[in-house]
Amino acid sequence: MRRHRRPRRSPLGPVPLALIPLAAWSSLLATAKAAGPPDYLAAGPPNHLAAEPLDRLAANDFGALAAEPLLQKAAPPLLQKAAEPLGQMTAEPLGSGPGLEPPVGLPAKGLPSIGAADPSNPANAVPVEIGLSANQQSYDAQLGRVVALGHAAATLAGGQLRAERIEYDLNSRTVYASGGVRFQRGQQYLQASRLRYSLLEGVGEIEDVYGVLDLDTSAQDFDIDQPPSQPLGPGEPMACTPPIPHLPDWQPYPWAVTAWGGKMTNAPLSGTFTFNGEPRPEALMGLGLQRRLLDGGPLSIELEGNLIGHRASAQRGGEYNKPVANAGVPAQSFGEITAGIGVRLWLRPWLSLLGVEGVSLNTDLSYYEQTFRRKSAQFLNYLAFEVEALVDPQWSLVGRIHHRSGAWGTYSGVKEGSNGYLLGLRYRFGQ
Repeated sequence: MRRHRRPRRSPLGPVPLALIPLAAWSSLLATAKAAGPPDYLAAGPPNHLAAEPLDRLAANDFGALAAEPLLQKAAPPLLQKAAEPLGQMTAEPLGSGPGLEPPVGLPAKGLPSIGAADPSNPANAVPVEIGLSANQQSYDAQLGRVVALGHAAATLAGGQLRAERIEYDLNSRTVYASGGVRFQRGQQYLQASRLRYSLLEGVGEIEDVYGVLDLDTSAQDFDIDQPPSQPLGPGEPMACTPPIPHLPDWQPYPWAVTAWGGKMTNAPLSGTFTFNGEPRPEALMGLGLQRRLLDGGPLSIELEGNLIGHRASAQRGGEYNKPVANAGVPAQSFGEITAGIGVRLWLRPWLSLLGVEGVSLNTDLSYYEQTFRRKSAQFLNYLAFEVEALVDPQWSLVGRIHHRSGAWGTYSGVKEGSNGYLLGLRYRFGQ
């Protein structure tokens, strides 16, 4: 069951004492005469001043909370005059009234004045309406506070406040907001982590603030008594975290064809990166074709194949698989087919690195691999490492390390192979 609170009755009727300014009481008591109460007070409280149960307030969906003063419900002229600021009241001479007796328990001379209310003071202004929406809303009757949770939005005097949690204290007319706080009115935009603002005092606090202000219209937009400089538009998202930029499309052409030329070397794979070796009398020439499969901005996955011709001159052989160690071997020509998949990294729009893993098939056994390796095979593992530099959106120069080996014995027990350097001219095309 809900417990209803009844408003305190004053000698002038069932109007809450907190709603009548202390200065108004002083003036009212100073002008009172000893007379009986008016007919409308003797008849008891009017029906429209009866206390409304809080159940009606709690059942409200709080879509629009009226903030008008309760004294507007008081129809009797005397109560309306008591609610007016002292600066607007005209003092009536003693004896001109109907002859009111001083209230019981209060001195006839009245209370000391605390000063007149200034109607021009913005602190005395209260907004006409607050529209509130959220995923979940509740009302704490004991605290007199409305709570909105989850994508909460409060519309106030042509502006909008959005946050994850918004609370509105009906007693102090204070707005509390936390979690992704955004306020927009006219051409002003503020966002913060936490906000507190008193509508009565016209002051508040805001934490971790970021905003965009238009100084030409800020005075108008931040004054809730004036209309905003422009209608309320769609809500702005949080801007503290910069949005992730779109992935760059540095290479729009998915196909590429490359003309290769190069030479083999006697350096091991680790020595090819530092050019630690001597060139061998074996030339390379061929063509390559590449197709980009996946594109992720600076990263891409590519499929490639190459047809390479080897032309080796007569040269000294190695110590393996020959009746005479280091005996010379004749000239030789054979072909090589490679296929693999690679990952390319674009360091700059014009510069990229590529690593390829695949297989290599020679049309004949290489004399060099036969005599310089304990074991050899035509079908081996293939590795390639290249650097590409664009000189034009479609044309580029390429340098590559060409390596084939048994991958530590994986292919036919072969542990080593051969290495070479390739230079290429590449043309990119396609859509």
